[in-house]
Parts: sequence; structure tokens; C-alpha cells
Amino acid sequence: QEWLGTSIEFGVHPTEKGTELSFRHVGVAPALGCYADSVAGWTMFLTSIETLAATATGTPFAADTEQRATLRE
Repeated sequence: QEWLGTSIEFGVHPTEKGTELSFRHVGVAPALGCYADSVAGWTMFLTSIETLAATATGTPFAADTEQRATLRE
């Protein structure tokens, strides 16, 4: 319920070392009961995206090691 009316923003920005991906969940703030769980969940998925970009294998479902995302050429 607390996510109703929120939005998710991604940005891609060039840097001197490559590319930076930014993420923002607009409307989710520390005052909300879902905040801590939201931060933990987004951290897990965004870390998986970083791993996917670096190694071609991500782990979006860390609790279930049989489910893995693989970057396809």
C-alpha cells in the first residue's frame, strides 16, 4: 500500500571511468514503515545488476540460488 503513488527513476550518465547508473524511488521516505525493507530489497537487486554488468551473471533472487539472470549476447 505504501508504494501506491510512488515512482521509480533510473538514469544513465557517462563518467570519466565509464557509465554510472542512478536510481531513485520517489515517494518512499524513512518515515514510511516499508522504508527499511525497500532499501534492503532495492540494494539486493541493484547489486545484482552491477554484478550482471561486470560478470554477465546476476543473482536477483539471492535466496534461491537456482534462479539466476544471465546476460545474453
